[in-house]
Amino acid sequence: MSALSVEQVVARSLRAHALVKPAASIGQAIVAAAGIYGTSPTSHLGLAARLEQYHPADLERERLETRSIVRVPGMRGSAFLAPRELVPAFLGLSRPRTVRRTLAGAGVTDAEQERLAGLIEHILADEPLAGRDIRSRLAADEPGGPLMTLVLRGMAHEGRIVSADPIGGERATAYRYARMADWAPLPTPVPSVEQALAVMAPIWMQAHGPGTVDDLSWWAGVGKRQAKAALLAMDAHQVVVDGLEGEQWATDAVIEEALGAVSPGTVQLLPVWDAWLMARRERSRLLAPADRPYVVDKSGNVANTITLDGRVVGTWDIDAEKLLVHRFADVPLPRIEAAGERLRAQFGWTRLREDSDPRPLDEGGQNAFRAPLR
Repeated sequence: MSALSVEQVVARSLRAHALVKPAASIGQAIVAAAGIYGTSPTSHLGLAARLEQYHPADLERERLETRSIVRVPGMRGSAFLAPRELVPAFLGLSRPRTVRRTLAGAGVTDAEQERLAGLIEHILADEPLAGRDIRSRLAADEPGGPLMTLVLRGMAHEGRIVSADPIGGERATAYRYARMADWAPLPTPVPSVEQALAVMAPIWMQAHGPGTVDDLSWWAGVGKRQAKAALLAMDAHQVVVDGLEGEQWATDAVIEEALGAVSPGTVQLLPVWDAWLMARRERSRLLAPADRPYVVDKSGNVANTITLDGRVVGTWDIDAEKLLVHRFADVPLPRIEAAGERLRAQFGWTRLREDSDPRPLDEGGQNAFRAPLR
């Protein structure tokens, strides 16, 4: 059985993530991270960390003009950016049946769901529309606030509608809806979970391996039996990683890359929900247990992080013109400031301020992870 060190594992994954040598395109950056969240500012900051030059208009050009990148539900039902050719696989892991079951539990039968979906598709035939405009045009057929939201979500998870242009500019978090058939027709039907895993699990392995069955299960939002079957299908096997507990799995290619990997000495400022920490359940290779309360909340959300060689060494935030930082380890502030240059295009900060007294995220309310130092 092969043996690796934690340092080798993390160094290999940093390179796979395009966090050492930048990716050549937005699509390559998304695949390198095994998915980048589709919500601003994470979408923009996650790409900025993995590309040599990036501006939010670059993403909107690929989403709205060439439509080579599509914003769709993906793993665990979250919104992701996906290269167009991977959209069916992302949707296959988006839990479309869960939304239908929720609607059924609220008294909306499958027949009624199909009737509403057909009406909405007809309404969207002429142009993309915001949710409020769809509601207005449905008139008496509109099923009501929460139910309407679930109907639209279910249609998105099934690949029937898609996020089109943002409402309020390229950094907005709300979108108009378009028919997928008009926007970016799917080359194949939405695959089964097993079919989607066959495509996506090797991408996850390349970005994050070695990893455990629990890690892959968490990331993909599938059962442990399905996750283990996907690992076996890609010829992964167990590998010893000194300093990590649990049964670590990796392919021969990942092991070979890790054996030759060395720490690059890079400092990164990564955003909330970045794939670097979000894509596994167990994060001890990247985060000291004593620092976890300031980085990960009880729901598993990850705050803005400062990393050195992939390990979390602090958190950051923005307050008006100030870049706020808190260090868990002795990383020179000039190095953090240099890494923060990538944030200027988004936030326009002008000076750095160190915060020495952060609160654990779970003491700050449901969305404290979005503002860990404010």
